[in-house]
Amino acid sequence: MQRYGIDTEKLSAHFAALDWKSILQSISSEMNTVISSVANVAGSTVSAIADVAISLVITFYVLIGWRELSSQSKRALYAYCKESVADRICHISKLAHDTYAKFLSGQCVEVMILGTLIFLSLSVAGIPYAGLTAVLTAAFAFVPYIGGFLSCAFGILFTLLAAPNKALLCLIVYQATQFVENQFIYPHVVGNSVGLSPFWTLLAVLLGGKLFGVLGMIFFIPLMALVSQLLHESIERRLHTRKPELSNVQSNSDENTDISQ
Repeated sequence: MQRYGIDTEKLSAHFAALDWKSILQSISSEMNTVISSVANVAGSTVSAIADVAISLVITFYVLIGWRELSSQSKRALYAYCKESVADRICHISKLAHDTYAKFLSGQCVEVMILGTLIFLSLSVAGIPYAGLTAVLTAAFAFVPYIGGFLSCAFGILFTLLAAPNKALLCLIVYQATQFVENQFIYPHVVGNSVGLSPFWTLLAVLLGGKLFGVLGMIFFIPLMALVSQLLHESIERRLHTRKPELSNVQSNSDENTDISQ
């Protein structure tokens, strides 16, 4: 090293003067912080995916066993409740079932639209593995917000492996496409499937996420649609009793008076 003009004695003295114990402790502390953060993110992600998977499985079995469950519940209701109460509960249950079935169908349509948009936008931008990223996007789309983060992360990872210079472009194109889809397409497709306007659909997602996290984001859209229908029926009944002529006018212009429109 002396041949290159490096004073080995000074270099050795410099390294000897370093507080290696403090340096190692600092590195260890930083590594623990990083590992803890990664573990927390991974745990939250797995928990969110598990919650969504469980809710979808429960919903699937409820929907396929709806007739048997409905028949048994109806027999019990009319056996132990007043007829008027049983009629009301059966009516609300049927509305809830129909609303959630429509929500699931709208969600499936939205997933296909999102996957197609991601594939087209990434393909036009020349991003590798556009098809695989689109498939993952569609698969994770049932998990609001977190699903989008995961599919975007996988897309960037695939791009880094195949064309590192396009990773930033992948991030920009993906986020721009998802922003447009979330803000303009999702509220219309899913909202229209259950009879909610885009405004009420976004409000349901935000309110549900704030109160109950991922499951709230999923279930608050059909729940708000159900509440809207019941409120509309209640208003119609009261108007029919107090102002029959106003009720007739309102019945002919539901789209202008229903809070869901």
